[in-house]
Amino acid sequence: MKKLFGIFIFTLLFVACKKSNNASCPDTDEDCSGVACLIHNYYFYFRLIDKTSGEDLVFGSHPRYTAADVSLFSDADRNFPVPIIEDAGHQYFKVSDAQPEMYLVIAGSGVYKLNVDFKLVDCCTSRVKNLSIDGRTICTCCSNAIELPVD
Repeated sequence: MKKLFGIFIFTLLFVACKKSNNASCPDTDEDCSGVACLIHNYYFYFRLIDKTSGEDLVFGSHPRYTAADVSLFSDADRNFPVPIIEDAGHQYFKVSDAQPEMYLVIAGSGVYKLNVDFKLVDCCTSRVKNLSIDGRTICTCCSNAIELPVD
């Protein structure tokens, strides 16, 4: 009887933990079938940080790069730029037309391939849910401003 009770408690805790993990990054459950969005924004806010020290490389006290050194493209050949807005007040970059695959180019540093999964915030807005750089997961259920570790 004790063994059966232990299995029951373990199962209950497992299901509760699984539910709470999914609930921490929920997609919206809005019915968007009757909504026609003029524009659907795909938001991506990010900072560049040194992958060793964690120091902010653009907005920090000793910046290594300027905003002009940072570019995003939606193709590997870098023919189609993705517009970036520098938000010095919040100390991050803003993108409202992010793509599932993008290429981050930092002058003098290199090119980084970004893969993004989005989550629906409302019928006409999505934001980054999961992000990886060069095949390495940076975040799952990402925060609003993502810190991208670079060289």
